[in-house]
Amino acid sequence: MVSLKQSQVVPVCFQYLFVLQATGMTPLMYAVKDNRTSLIDKMIDLGSDVGARNNDNYNVLHISAMYSREDVVKLLLTKKGVDVYSTGGSRNQTAVHLVASRQTGTATAILRALLQAAGKDIRLKADGKGKIPLLLAVEAGNQSMCRELLSTLTSEQLKAASANGDTALHLAVRRKDIDMVRILVDYGTSVDIRNGEGQTPLHIAAAEGDELLVKYFYGVRASASVTDNQDRTPMHLGTKANLFPSS
Repeated sequence: MVSLKQSQVVPVCFQYLFVLQATGMTPLMYAVKDNRTSLIDKMIDLGSDVGARNNDNYNVLHISAMYSREDVVKLLLTKKGVDVYSTGGSRNQTAVHLVASRQTGTATAILRALLQAAGKDIRLKADGKGKIPLLLAVEAGNQSMCRELLSTLTSEQLKAASANGDTALHLAVRRKDIDMVRILVDYGTSVDIRNGEGQTPLHIAAAEGDELLVKYFYGVRASASVTDNQDRTPMHLGTKANLFPSS
């Protein structure tokens, strides 16, 4: 990366530092999105506002969590006024929520940096749709992210549910992600945990006609006799999905 001299940066900064584009993006936000570490450092030193919001209600830390490299995030975390707990966007998400939605394995290092800067309780902070970061990581299918989040407050995260009552295990089953299911079970989630409809993960697997997951749940002794809020067992739902053809 080419280093920028103070004489090169100052004219640019004074011309554009406080200018908002049509998107509400400040020059600092563009520098963050483009991973311009040297420029970011100088712009902040010259007074660029780390708390400014774009038209989507994101600040620079939120943008870094979505797009940037680990070094950019770590740099921002050293700056005064940067708050890991700050929420933004239409879903009122922290930077931890946003990075948890990234599908790349390299994003786990960014998550780790954010978690180290925050208290461990940020793992349990729900966004505007009632989802904690673990649920977003499961939906993204990011296994390393899930392992990092589950390194502490494990039980509390595994029991946490979305607005409709789905836990991480329910979401993994809906994605038909058997590898993620295995990880969550290995971390101690109950295979018979129920969602808002009273359904266990086995109910969902059976309703989807997912033979592989149904066999897995039988192998880990998931109960086939649990009834949901409509008094249906997994067998009822599986028969409807032609998983268990009637004779």
